[in-house]
Formats: sequence, C-alpha cells, structure tokens
Amino acid sequence: MDGGYTRQAPVLVVLDRVLGNRLKEPDMAVRIKLKRVGRRHQPSYRLTAVDRRRTRDSRVIEELGSYNPDFPKQDQQVSLNRERIEYWISVGAQPTDTVRHLLIRNGIAVKGK
Repeated sequence: MDGGYTRQAPVLVVLDRVLGNRLKEPDMAVRIKLKRVGRRHQPSYRLTAVDRRRTRDSRVIEELGSYNPDFPKQDQQVSLNRERIEYWISVGAQPTDTVRHLLIRNGIAVKGK
C-alpha cells in the first residue's frame, strides 16, 4: 500500500463511456457510392446504396445506375434510376462527393454541401 489516493470516476461518466458509443449512432448509415466493376485500365462503375461502414466494392443494398467514363458523350456515360435515387436521398442517404457531382450534373437535386 502506497497510501495514495486514487480518484474514482463518477457513475454517470462511467455509464457515458460504456453506453455512449453505442447510443451515438449516425442518423443514416446508408451512402450512395460508386462500385468499380471494370477491367484493368477500363474502369466502369455502378451507383449503389451501401451501408456506410462497408468498403467500396462490398455487398450492396441496391444498385441505382451505372457510370462509364470511357464513353465519349456525356449522355452515354451515365445511366441512372432517378426514382430510386430520389427515394434514397429522401430517406436520408448521403451521396459521396463524386456521386453528388454526377447527380447534380444529371439534374437530380441533392441536399447538403
């Protein structure tokens, strides 16, 4: 025994540390991302609704369109399911920055930034 005083944390602080991380979930865990599906040096992508904690090419909730940057014309590059994209945005799904620019370029209103 060193006779020193060890300070105990108050009960509320301990509970906050234990339960706080579980209770502070983000409001919407779905992101609209691009999933790469092309061959090497021939990229093409699918617009997908994905759990935000998953990696780029993981399991998707729903496929919402496609994007092929190799096509010369803008209207051929992007194919979107507008109805489903607008649904996912309306329930709070957040598009990544690249997807946000694609959607704005194709006339789909995106909230936020």
